[in-house]
Amino acid sequence: IYVGIDAIAIAMIAMVAARVVGAAPRARISWLVVLLALGVISYILSSRQDYGALVAEPFRVDFGAWHALMNLARNASTAWFMLICHALFHDGERTPRPLWVLIAVHLFLEEPVEWIFGDDWGPIFWVTFVHEAVPSFIQACYLALALYWLLRDREADLDATRRRARVFLLLVYGVQVVVSLLVERVVMAYEVVPYEWQYPVHVVLVCIGAGFSTVMVFALMSPSTLALLAPVPKPAEKPPSETDDSDIDVERIRHALEGEHIYRRNGLT
Repeated sequence: IYVGIDAIAIAMIAMVAARVVGAAPRARISWLVVLLALGVISYILSSRQDYGALVAEPFRVDFGAWHALMNLARNASTAWFMLICHALFHDGERTPRPLWVLIAVHLFLEEPVEWIFGDDWGPIFWVTFVHEAVPSFIQACYLALALYWLLRDREADLDATRRRARVFLLLVYGVQVVVSLLVERVVMAYEVVPYEWQYPVHVVLVCIGAGFSTVMVFALMSPSTLALLAPVPKPAEKPPSETDDSDIDVERIRHALEGEHIYRRNGLT
């Protein structure tokens, strides 16, 4: 049963990524979705090694050196989720450089710090603080930023598809991402949940993720949803000699609506 659940979840996640890339192969957000999908798939597969003692012998997997890379990929998922929210709700704005610095520090503390210094490079308390507590705090910051961008200006957003995207991503945020972060990284790490129950709890989280992915597959069948992925092209400017004043005004209004999305601003008269 567990193998079937894992297979369905991976298939749904792969379908979402394939659909997004197929619709907008050159859009930055499409490849952020691919990175997020790879992280979630790594999270599902690596659990067969993490919970090896609770997995039936024929279904245990030892990924060897690849396990560290898979762990890095799954822990980066919250960063990609944050950047997806930024791309969706900031209309083509560049990602602030401090965020890239924060992501680089986070990913360094997840695995490379252990590759460089080994398992026993300091007191156990200090190692746990650097390798677990700080990365967990940074992931919480990612999610706080994503939540802020999801909720900001939601009432002023006149794009119905974007409003639905806000609701859907908020559900993912509240049910899947936060629960997975709290349960997998905090609750289970400190054995609040009895060890023998940890793998079944993990499978429940995978089921929830598979459900969201299935809904997303159907949502991505709508052209209006896929239109969010590609940036709106700026209207071509006509030479002044070929237009009169009314044509110029039309182009200015069109650019304000399609290029600057001025209708999403609060207080617009």
